[in-house]
Amino acid sequence: MKKRKIVVVGAGYVGIAVSIVFSDNNDIILYDIDYNKVELMKSGISPINDDDMCEFFKSVKDNNCYTITNDSEGIFDKADYVVIAVPTNWNQDNHSLDVTALCDVIEQIKNSNKPPIIIIKSTLPLGTMDYLRHKYKALSIFYVPEFLREGSAVKDERNLTRLIIGTNDFQSYHVKDIRSLFLDTQTYDDIPVLITCGKEAELIKLYSNAFLALRVVFFNEIDTYAEIENLDSRRIIEGVSLDPRIGNFYNVPSFGYGGYCLPKDTRELLYIYKKLPADIIPSLVQANVTRKRYIAETIIRRIEQIKASNPLIGIYRLNMKRDSDNFREAAVLDIIAILMDEGYKVVVFEPLRKSFDNYLFTVLDDLEEFKKTCSIIVANRMSNDLLDVCEKVYTRDWF
Repeated sequence: MKKRKIVVVGAGYVGIAVSIVFSDNNDIILYDIDYNKVELMKSGISPINDDDMCEFFKSVKDNNCYTITNDSEGIFDKADYVVIAVPTNWNQDNHSLDVTALCDVIEQIKNSNKPPIIIIKSTLPLGTMDYLRHKYKALSIFYVPEFLREGSAVKDERNLTRLIIGTNDFQSYHVKDIRSLFLDTQTYDDIPVLITCGKEAELIKLYSNAFLALRVVFFNEIDTYAEIENLDSRRIIEGVSLDPRIGNFYNVPSFGYGGYCLPKDTRELLYIYKKLPADIIPSLVQANVTRKRYIAETIIRRIEQIKASNPLIGIYRLNMKRDSDNFREAAVLDIIAILMDEGYKVVVFEPLRKSFDNYLFTVLDDLEEFKKTCSIIVANRMSNDLLDVCEKVYTRDWF
């Protein structure tokens, strides 16, 4: 098995997961511009709350094949591959995903002595691969979208559900090398591989997340009806999910979809579909807004029923998934905003917080004080920590 020199740019969920898995057989340089994050990883601490990542960084000092740096000087010159996993956040002004950071990296690579093969893992707005093909004709650029789950990114990278390789040059001999690069890391054989054009790969990523978002809002609408009619949401969802064509997965009611991927990817599709004869994508985005508004209004009704003077609403955890430290665009943040706009006082208990300096709500670090002082406790995901005050808890998590 050939050992490659690989530079991974971006130490987020995707970049770290890819770098760890590739480090089994290759020499890795993990590059990120964030000095504090780099120093944290060098000291053996994962910047992300993921069991496999935490375990890996404990012994990273002894790994001679894995280098972490925030200095880009010369790192691309001897690389065989550069994997780009930088953020492509939603840009409200352009109504699209922002590829500025991505293009900045490619500009640096372009000026290296012998440009390496570029593999993009960042989510791309539609048409990016066509744009890159015309702008960087001398570079070999491929798009390999990621389909990793929060909290299990390393496991998912070792157990791919499929390998999509987007290229604007189907005859490129690099396609075979990239295929081997990823398949050599897999726990199991027979991973489905699909070679597509760049735009098709972009759409596969966007549509995959849109379908997951669709499942979220679908089961949330079942739950909304069940709650209004005082029916057992869990039994209805279980009965629907027993159909193998539907499946018993991704069906747990929540306050709405959120996180880094689903909101921005559905917005990207919404913008693409603006001039097309279609209804599902626009309705999907609106359904998530409606769900969050409904949850907030239900909480307000609960507060009014309590008839407490100076009621205090407690939000138990901001993370959307258990054991995750990702609060980005969490649905509960929008619910908090609605409650505060209506004049209610809100406090949050979130033990994994790093900094909430940009938020207006109050934070309580003492769980017992939180449970004692709050008039109602709102939990997107139920926890054993709340069983002793379950009469105060409002949740739609029945699983």
